[in-house]
Amino acid sequence: MHELTRLAYLNAMGIDSYVPRCPLPAAAPSRRLRVIRRLAPGPDPERPTVPVAAQLKASLTATDSIPVVPAQAAAEMPVFSLAAVGLGGWYWLDEIPPGRDLGPEYLQLLQAIAAALGMDAGQPVFEQFNWPLRTGTRLDRDEQAARDGLGGFLVSRFERYQPAGVILLGEMEQGWFDRELLAPHRIVATVSAWKMLREPALKRQAWTDLQVIRELPA
Repeated sequence: MHELTRLAYLNAMGIDSYVPRCPLPAAAPSRRLRVIRRLAPGPDPERPTVPVAAQLKASLTATDSIPVVPAQAAAEMPVFSLAAVGLGGWYWLDEIPPGRDLGPEYLQLLQAIAAALGMDAGQPVFEQFNWPLRTGTRLDRDEQAARDGLGGFLVSRFERYQPAGVILLGEMEQGWFDRELLAPHRIVATVSAWKMLREPALKRQAWTDLQVIRELPA
């Protein structure tokens, strides 16, 4: 291959060619060739140059990047927890502080109330519904999604346990579920069992409210 052709191939591949400044010992004589210096391509006069920092910032703030949830939207996402207990043939619902782990004294209180009302105070079936759901999927988490999620949860539990009625513990002012779901069931409301543990004086009010259960037909 001719030396100039070889250098042209190397130049096309971006490989620099070097020649010795002085004869090398025991080396073949170097052929003197005209070295063509490759200049770095200059800026396109029709295309304005953008600093590297500006290019990097533009790439990080591109419109196709991962969307960021605005702070206001995140604040509107409801967060709540509901204790749901099947006990004594009734279904007990109590809104509790979000993320709070209920201790054994909570169920012991409900069992004591059920026994005092003449119910079967056997082993309660306890579940805790937490919103937002801890799932790996990207689901809607707004108020309507919360109502739909809790509504589906309650419907499935009512169908499973077929309770004699529903005992609403606490005011549940937020109304995280449609009250129409409770229409087929007898409803008795009283103070929150969660609050009763912290304010024992509320037990008297609960006892008065729940006496109506004794008067209901079996």
